[in-house]
Amino acid sequence: MHLDIMTLLLILGTGCLLIGAALFVIWLQKRSEYGLFWWSVSLFIRTLAFALMLLRARIPDWLSIDVALSLLVLGTGVSWAAARLQSHREVKMAVVLAPAVLLLLAFQVPEIRFSMSSRLALASVWLGLLALGIAWEFRRQSRLHGHLRTVLAVVFTLSGIVHLSRAAYASFHPLPDRLPEIGNVMAGSLYVFLLVLFVGGMVGIGFHWEQLVRSLKHEAEYDALTEIHNRRAFAARAEALLAAGARSGKQTVLLLFDLDHFKSVNDRFGHPGGDAALKGFSQLVQGQLRNVDLFGRIGGEEFAALLPGMSIEDAYRAAERLRQAVAQLSIVHGNEAISLTVSIGVAASDTAAATLDDLMVRADASVYEAKVRGRDQVHGPGITRIPAAFRHPDGSLPGTLLTG
Repeated sequence: MHLDIMTLLLILGTGCLLIGAALFVIWLQKRSEYGLFWWSVSLFIRTLAFALMLLRARIPDWLSIDVALSLLVLGTGVSWAAARLQSHREVKMAVVLAPAVLLLLAFQVPEIRFSMSSRLALASVWLGLLALGIAWEFRRQSRLHGHLRTVLAVVFTLSGIVHLSRAAYASFHPLPDRLPEIGNVMAGSLYVFLLVLFVGGMVGIGFHWEQLVRSLKHEAEYDALTEIHNRRAFAARAEALLAAGARSGKQTVLLLFDLDHFKSVNDRFGHPGGDAALKGFSQLVQGQLRNVDLFGRIGGEEFAALLPGMSIEDAYRAAERLRQAVAQLSIVHGNEAISLTVSIGVAASDTAAATLDDLMVRADASVYEAKVRGRDQVHGPGITRIPAAFRHPDGSLPGTLLTG
């Protein structure tokens, strides 16, 4: 059976173009992934190489052979660089360009220039070594799951073996100058190349698409500055927790935090200082809440925590503990320390039909009351006896105001 090498080159060129375009579109959605960008560039370079090969006999030989083979090697070198960038490893462009440049220089030697076998063998050696280098980079890439890492390493190892085998075959079997007459063995190696391209491309697209979806979902649900739930995600999850609490007959408590005099923090330390304060506060609170608690940034310097299955007494204790921790917090920014205090409003789901909006309105009113009474306080209704744990030895309250 005769294998049509020109058809194979057309399929390979089209495959490189389509997969490269798909990876480029994914990169446009997340431009911090430089490795992804260079993967698409490497495939576009190989698309150009295959296009030049298809134009053989219509363009000069130095374009359809010398430049085309060098572009194939360059494209594979860029793929190696992309694999390293995905692992956050250093890449020197001189190393990426060197194989293609050396190949072009070698093609100027008469013994190589006028021998299709020598040119193809030399190019295949470089392609094989670079493919094995890519396999090695995938094998030690920590960002990929174990199975995915193994699949990609095997795919590129197979590609490297095929390229080196083609180099050995070309070294001992003279090849005709016309591509259509190159023979079934050489054409068969392109079939393996096509398989590697398809499997590697599909796996790569699938992995990066999943990463993109996961990243976009994270950005939609988490506050970019503090890395906690944003208002929308907090509201959605809070309603689910309230519904679960209503079904089980357990109380859910909302704590609403408002940082005191936060404008003065921004005025004194600038917005970078304000950002540092917000991050420091959110990290402190998140570190002291339970795993089942929900914490989010409502907007500006306002935060909220939903405490499912907690009694009002325990919620007040938790709120007072957090208030004291914030008062003792010192956030280093530049050469200065930023101090904060917080007013906390408490509201409890006293009916099965309580919604987040109900709790927010009541907790916001409690925060307002705490501000009116001097700030740096916990305030909220629902308890008639103040726990002894809240009182100083003289019986006074440190900062917690409770009303019946």
